[in-house]
Amino acid sequence: MKERIEGLLKNAGVSYSCDVDIAGFSTFGVHCISAFAVTPTTADELVRTVRLLHQTSVPYKVVGAMSNIAPASDKYDGVVLNTRKLTGKTVADNEIAAECGVRLADIVRTLSAYSLGGMEQLFHIPGCLGGSVRGNAGAHGLEISDVLTSATVYLPDDDKTVILTTDEMCFDYRTSILKSGGILLSARLRAIRKSRAQILADIEHYRELRSNQPHGVHTLGSTFKRVDGVSAGYYIDKCGLKGLRIGDAEVSTVHAGFIINRGSATPDDIFRLINTVKMRVFEAFGITLEEEIDYL
Repeated sequence: MKERIEGLLKNAGVSYSCDVDIAGFSTFGVHCISAFAVTPTTADELVRTVRLLHQTSVPYKVVGAMSNIAPASDKYDGVVLNTRKLTGKTVADNEIAAECGVRLADIVRTLSAYSLGGMEQLFHIPGCLGGSVRGNAGAHGLEISDVLTSATVYLPDDDKTVILTTDEMCFDYRTSILKSGGILLSARLRAIRKSRAQILADIEHYRELRSNQPHGVHTLGSTFKRVDGVSAGYYIDKCGLKGLRIGDAEVSTVHAGFIINRGSATPDDIFRLINTVKMRVFEAFGITLEEEIDYL
């Protein structure tokens, strides 16, 4: 399989690396060796590479900051495509058009230079635009779907690129049509006129609201979805699971809805801890927690 994939990438003229540890570009810092990694420099290159892999049934995963992706094992026998170089953005007419690899914080900063705001709630979410749109990321009452006006999406099954409206994106809580296989290339987001001083004050306000979350550690972020509007962390905390540790994977003692890497957590540590938490919550409350994160 590995020789076949390498041959395909070479014939396509795609620049790639072999045996790449994804811990190097993951907020969680868990070691997992991907057979190949590609870092497209243009949206066209991303589409061309995905088309090649999809049509030849080669496993692949498009990632950005990997702030909500956990490795399922210590090896990935496919191709990881990292969007970190797709960071183009332009501002015009109270909108920002940004490529999939742009960090949410960079979008807010860029808008603030034009005295445009309305997305300050998203500043402290550590992800990139691609994953954030895919999972309809949100915080403090604002979701990406509230500000997105259109999305340019590549559909591998149909081998075509389309521009979708907000309604066509089929947004819901932590999901969108992209979870059926589409890949975000770029999106347009609507901003509002606002003083830069107010924008900075609002960013600080939302930072303070997040003081009850772990900082300065490797984390998967919010690991589980809310249950009927109630934070999964509430149920996990009620089960007395803060600090529960398997290997170096631990339920945060700061916020029970977060799983952190204490240093050398393995994919197996994470998998066992997540399933232990789900089992304990189900035994106590009859509730089946659903992961908010994805797996590689």
